[in-house]
Amino acid sequence: MSKFLMEVITNPMDVVIFQDIEEDIREYLKSSDFESFFKTENLNIFVSQTRIVIWADLFGDDLKDKLSELLPSILRGVESPNQMRWDTGSITFFSPIINILALLDDELIDVQIEDVRSKKVSLVNLCDEIEIDSVDDYFEKLDKYVGFNEVDRMNKIRNQVSKIAASLGKKFTANRDKLIKIAKIIENPQFLSANFDEKYYDLPEEFVFNIINKYDACIPLAFEDGKISNSYIIAYNKNKKSEKIKSMYENSLNYDLGLIEEVFEKDSASELKEYVPRLNWISKYDQLGNLYDKTTRVKMFVEKVADNLSLAKEMEENLYLAADLMKADLATRTVKKYPQLKGIVAKTMLEKEGYDSVIGEAILEQYLPGSMNKMPESSIGYILAIVDRYDDIVGLIISDDYNIRLVKNKIDEILNLIINSKLEISVATLTKIALYVYTEESIGAFDYNKVESILEDLFLQRYKNILRNLGVKAEFVTDEILSCDEYFGNLTEKLIEISETADEEEASLLKNLFRIRNLVMTSESMDYESSEEERRVGELVSDGVTNDIDGDFISFLKNNKEVLQDLFDFYDNGGYVTDYSKKLQTELKNRWF
Repeated sequence: MSKFLMEVITNPMDVVIFQDIEEDIREYLKSSDFESFFKTENLNIFVSQTRIVIWADLFGDDLKDKLSELLPSILRGVESPNQMRWDTGSITFFSPIINILALLDDELIDVQIEDVRSKKVSLVNLCDEIEIDSVDDYFEKLDKYVGFNEVDRMNKIRNQVSKIAASLGKKFTANRDKLIKIAKIIENPQFLSANFDEKYYDLPEEFVFNIINKYDACIPLAFEDGKISNSYIIAYNKNKKSEKIKSMYENSLNYDLGLIEEVFEKDSASELKEYVPRLNWISKYDQLGNLYDKTTRVKMFVEKVADNLSLAKEMEENLYLAADLMKADLATRTVKKYPQLKGIVAKTMLEKEGYDSVIGEAILEQYLPGSMNKMPESSIGYILAIVDRYDDIVGLIISDDYNIRLVKNKIDEILNLIINSKLEISVATLTKIALYVYTEESIGAFDYNKVESILEDLFLQRYKNILRNLGVKAEFVTDEILSCDEYFGNLTEKLIEISETADEEEASLLKNLFRIRNLVMTSESMDYESSEEERRVGELVSDGVTNDIDGDFISFLKNNKEVLQDLFDFYDNGGYVTDYSKKLQTELKNRWF
């Protein structure tokens, strides 16, 4: 077995871009000839704003020659609409490549990508060369500059920032993602404090907080009572001049806050509802029409969702109003200039106009979880967030012109929103509503069944990934058990519980129960007399029996496994699904699912 390492250093890449590079490279390597040389669990990838590092233990013969042929194509696995062709080369990538290091133990692998050839040298701060003798030598010399352990790197930054904040009598409000981002864009971070002009304290705190966070290297500070401070912390590279860095950020931030104050005053002279017609001139995805079209679809969508969820009248009214205004602030000058304030501007304007705060909060929550990984707190916020994304992905798939990564990311967000909210509505129902809306508000003819099938396959694929990451046992993550007709919020909780508590025999019983339940839910029932097997299970779940089981469902199943097994065998041997079956499964669902 040999130790392999490849490092590619580029000019700084955009933050949004490099966050996806690791996944792309990992998938590309697993699908290429490279996959025959390593075990998946031994593959490591580190990506920062200027550095891509891949390392693994490899096995096989003639590795050096094989790698020399394979490695030049490794960056072709990275997908993005923002790639560019540099100079006269044939490869497209996000940023010019300035150094390549490729090693097998202590031997240099000859790799050339465009006009850059590998050598036994790495770079620090893009310019300082460090000679590298071997893979082990690389980590020994570079770790103090780069920090390849994400947790250690983040904790180091957290400790440094905490000390500076405490010395100022403040506390910092950055979350884990912010600290990791700083670690990725600044290899050897140093920190200093700066201040914005106190006259901007009159601006809404959320404006100030988000503008400071707009700068990847800036961390907002707050007083002990949570009120935002005019002090903030700047992270910068050790080789930069601190006073110059401080002056640059202070000038930029004061300019931003002054401009926001000016444009928001003009925007708020009109009511938020007056901006809705102006959405006719704004498009998010060209193939889906403008944002006024989207608002029309969303309003129809939420009405159908509200009917399915049987919402209280007041909540329903607030939902409809929030849906009507949810994109309005995108037409304001403030949001056009500072997109990170979308939702915040709407919330602030509605508060000034005297609306119930629930509506403004829900409009803001439609953009969650977002980069802060924070979930909505209101049911209205959850519904808007789900419908907003659902409208996008269904429209994109209908148009047959979409980026699959974008669609998968939106589906993951929808699934996490559904799971966290525990809203009792299925993906199948949401898909049918969305397709109905697009039929009514047509963007052109489309194959209804094809789109529905694509959506179901994508949702099940992504849901399985979520379940695996949550530790659900493999026997429960199958097409035989899972269905888009399920309420994923409650189902996820139950599957996690089962995976943690059930032994092999119990898991087998539960697997059969889920499988039969899925069969019954998705089959057309026959108006036949119920079978003996169905009636026996029906007697088991009657009130007189189930009221005495004290919530221990798994033990209850185990104690009655013969009765359940007879039902499993009945269906496995071609037994028909009756109307009684449907009632039986509804009873089971109400009690335990």
